[in-house]
Amino acid sequence: MSLAAQRVIWAIAILMALWYVGGTWYNRRRGIRTLTWLREGLQRLGGRLEMVWIGSAASGAKAMVSKANPPFRHLEAIFLLESREILPLWAINRLRGRRDELIIRAQLRSSRRGEIEVVPAGSRLERSLRREEQPPWEWEEGPHGLRIARRGSQGKALSQAIGAFLQDYGTSLYRLSWRRSKPHLLLHLRLSGLTERPASDLFSALRTALTHPRQGSL
Repeated sequence: MSLAAQRVIWAIAILMALWYVGGTWYNRRRGIRTLTWLREGLQRLGGRLEMVWIGSAASGAKAMVSKANPPFRHLEAIFLLESREILPLWAINRLRGRRDELIIRAQLRSSRRGEIEVVPAGSRLERSLRREEQPPWEWEEGPHGLRIARRGSQGKALSQAIGAFLQDYGTSLYRLSWRRSKPHLLLHLRLSGLTERPASDLFSALRTALTHPRQGSL
């Protein structure tokens, strides 16, 4: 092996080692900051709060709120961080659109006589929903390049109820699913940008959307 080739190999090895250290350090700091941000928001929901790391602070965390204040009964929030430690894996995931993300699942104190799905226009989720035939979805355009599917007697009312939430947080939305079955709510968001505002704002906006309409609860 030539001297030039050896130098290239050594340079790559050093780069990978430094990247691993830097990526781990960055993710750990981001994980701790995000958990603090999330805790401050979830404490506003009342009930009992439990939080655990998923693997380590560099990977993500899971928070659970039991006996929460209405309209929630139980809520689970999970944030997952990009794998920044290994450069090739991070680059591949970036190309696939993988980002830091927040997933919220909630059981409400009462379900509604309707269901809605909010997804990015043209996404795989939209194509999958359009293939569902029974019962059929009614579609409408939402803000920020989103599409809203609704069905059931309260479908239109539910769509109107989340309008303000979508205006505020639609740019971060991967999916919002509001169903009759448990978990009643599934919310999938990009974490980037969310942490620039208090988590209490996010959960307050979500609570307002879920509280209305109350008519026709099951």
